[in-house]
Amino acid sequence: ERGQTLWLCQCECGTLKAIRSDLLRKGAVKSCGCQRKPQTGDLTGQKFGRLTVLSRADNRQNRNILWLCQCDCGKQKTVLTLNLVHGNTKSCGCQSKPRFKDLTGRRFGRLTVLSRAENDRVGNAQWLCQCECGNTKTVLGVNLIRGRTKSCGCIKPGRKPKSEKIEKPVPKAKKEA
Repeated sequence: ERGQTLWLCQCECGTLKAIRSDLLRKGAVKSCGCQRKPQTGDLTGQKFGRLTVLSRADNRQNRNILWLCQCDCGKQKTVLTLNLVHGNTKSCGCQSKPRFKDLTGRRFGRLTVLSRAENDRVGNAQWLCQCECGNTKTVLGVNLIRGRTKSCGCIKPGRKPKSEKIEKPVPKAKKEA
């Protein structure tokens, strides 16, 4: 092939394939390609991590097959074939680390975090905070951490709150000589 020597090789799966010498020397080719291809046959009954495949799901994602799986914790989840066979999805999420750091009790500017609030409509973590002025406000965690939100709105960016304003000293009257 293009001046390169080819070797006829037999894969462990039994397939014969011609492979270039340089690819064999580098170890770039280790199979006929069968190891890269996920087994897309019937996965029913097979176990992947904490998930047991119950059946093929009725729907598809793009052109990929989805499987209805039961997690060891009891929840059911539909998972793509590739995510199962490549080990990307091993549970319903019950064993995943939380996607947020607990901010309860931490202080950000004039805000003290009281508790976790419901996620916003796109799934971002929100926190219920108490401002020094007494108001409470729900704030995105990312805005607290990055310093974008420092109060309930009682102070405007660039201004100091009333309690922090420094009064200018009154000039002393000139002494008469």
